[in-house]
Amino acid sequence: MNPKLVIFLDGGLVQEIVSNVPADVFVIDCDVDGCDRTRTIREWDFDKSRPSEELLDVFDGGDWEVNLNEAAVDHYFSEMLTPTSGSESDKEAEVKEHADEVVPEVQGTEGTGK
Repeated sequence: MNPKLVIFLDGGLVQEIVSNVPADVFVIDCDVDGCDRTRTIREWDFDKSRPSEELLDVFDGGDWEVNLNEAAVDHYFSEMLTPTSGSESDKEAEVKEHADEVVPEVQGTEGTGK
């Protein structure tokens, strides 16, 4: 069985981590503006498979206690991997309809300003 983790975020902050097997987890949060608990670590060079000389400021949140709950993990994986019906949800339609108003530079339009 592959390890599975479900990470709950709210407002950009990790609220809880649930796993189907015991796991050790560190959350690397680079959004350190206004944080008083930071530390500087060396980045990892994925191309060279070794630590790089680049430094990275991160929030020092310590290691996380992982809630071991296989049933909950299976539930969330099932919910997230189940295809939605042929029609998009009202929320998806609303997001698509207003996307050019919210981030016109990404959409490549000036937005409608409705």
